[in-house]
Amino acid sequence: MCLYECYKALWNKELFPSQSYDVKQPRDAVVCRTPSNGILCAPSASGKTVLLVSMILEQYRGCFERVYILSPSIDMDPQWEPVKEYIRKDLGVNTDREQCWWDDWDEAALRNILAQQKTITQRSKQLGMKKLYQVLIVIDDHADNPAVHRKTGDGILDTLFIRGRHYCCSTWVSTQKLRLMSSTVRVNTMFYCVFRLRNQLELDALVEELSAMLSKDVLYGMYEEATREKYSFWYVNLRAPKEDMFWVRFDRKFLVNGDNPEPSGGQAAGSGNRQISNSSETSVRSFWRKKRRVMSTIYVDSRKRVAGDDSSFEFDIGETIHLQTGAKLSVLKFRVADAFLSTDRGQYLF
Repeated sequence: MCLYECYKALWNKELFPSQSYDVKQPRDAVVCRTPSNGILCAPSASGKTVLLVSMILEQYRGCFERVYILSPSIDMDPQWEPVKEYIRKDLGVNTDREQCWWDDWDEAALRNILAQQKTITQRSKQLGMKKLYQVLIVIDDHADNPAVHRKTGDGILDTLFIRGRHYCCSTWVSTQKLRLMSSTVRVNTMFYCVFRLRNQLELDALVEELSAMLSKDVLYGMYEEATREKYSFWYVNLRAPKEDMFWVRFDRKFLVNGDNPEPSGGQAAGSGNRQISNSSETSVRSFWRKKRRVMSTIYVDSRKRVAGDDSSFEFDIGETIHLQTGAKLSVLKFRVADAFLSTDRGQYLF
């Protein structure tokens, strides 16, 4: 047997067979699979709490046997009431006997939860259970607490992000300042939900974290487009393949590989909704790179529109478009519906 055949035989043989285990997964294929570590980054009153509640009650509903929440506003903000009701009724927790939420930072409680989850996971594997018990820890609005963001490596937040997934423990953190998070937390983050930020340094830090995937200019452009609308956010799923990684909220995907770069029939690139797959209802947003242009460049200045706004407007060809061809200009009207980044931000997708 030649050396090539030996390597091929070893490659096809499972040298270290291991037992496979599973946990409940969200029905929505867009969101990050569990167990997951995530960061929601936004200034105050941007919609972080609403998104957390929505994720617990909608996208990840039924995935966790226990939901634990640490938030200073847990007893004051009525938005948390549906989650409390979900914990009591759907999860069947007697919250008079078992505490599931705290209005202050309690590291001892978190260490106890993690130790308990470790014991349950180990025992479940010993009993040969295939489907494991899974919990979620939500840490909301503790950005001003120095005890939370210890950068010495021994903080419970670091431990949750490093070891939590081995014990089927998901951790979601909302923060107003990404730079307060330790490098350990950022490296082990599996998804980001980023709202419109007010500090350029925060955005620069985030783009730096993601710059191994795409160029910084492309990432900045994605952020601008995703957060253009009020309460909208940029969703980055780091566990997904690169082509499925970047989204506007959970419903529109950025195309990062230039899918079908040549529009047919003279249709403007990106106009109309294209589908992720034949069975998908989710529309996607084209994101073209300048180096892939294969057609005459069209420059549209939305500030010179005759009607509408940045996402849907009308313009006069004779006044606002320059064609890099010898074609004679005609006075026509086109309607472009949310198909490209506004030229106000210096980007062109044609």
